[in-house]
Amino acid sequence: MAIRPRVTITLDEEIYKELTNIAEEQERTPANLAAYIVTKAIKEKNKENLQNKEAL
Repeated sequence: MAIRPRVTITLDEEIYKELTNIAEEQERTPANLAAYIVTKAIKEKNKENLQNKEAL
């Protein structure tokens, strides 16, 4: 099984409340939702970088 490193972040209270509300709506934990959001952002950035390289 792959090792899943852990990361600690600090959020503004309002952002944490929004994260928690969205997580509850999606029946996830806040940590799971945060991991999903970070993963999605990195994949989008990598795709954007690849497209920029191809445009050169």
